[in-house]
Amino acid sequence: MQYERVQSLKTQTTENPDYMVQPYTTIPINLYAHQSYIDRHGQPKDERDFADHAFIGSVPSIARGPFSLWLLERIQPDQIALASNEARSREEAIYAGIGIGFLSAFEVRERPQMVKILPDAHDWSIPLWLVTHVDLHRTAKVQAMLDQLKNNRPSQD
Repeated sequence: MQYERVQSLKTQTTENPDYMVQPYTTIPINLYAHQSYIDRHGQPKDERDFADHAFIGSVPSIARGPFSLWLLERIQPDQIALASNEARSREEAIYAGIGIGFLSAFEVRERPQMVKILPDAHDWSIPLWLVTHVDLHRTAKVQAMLDQLKNNRPSQD
């Protein structure tokens, strides 16, 4: 399955000696729906309940994220209410209650009307790395920027 192949790539970092690579943070991702969607269609208890629901997703030909591939492997094409290659279009469709889709925990933090559909059992998270060129890594400007980023990284809650 393509989903498993993408998952195995998530921990790889560059082995190029010209770059310094440091883990920065992880963006937690999950399936969400607006409360208005849940009010109209009910909340799926688990993946077995997906058959009667509409989804918002990526255009299949460009779907690369592990969560997008996971979804495309589990739902039928006629369940896609909206497929877009624009992340903002997908987000707005989910916020509007058109269907269930993937959002980050950071995006829904200030939106209490968003309902998490599945427990955090799947690893759909996106790792972010800080990458600097070895020749610039020790410069004062780069170190100041790295310190600023590290001291202000988003919390996971």
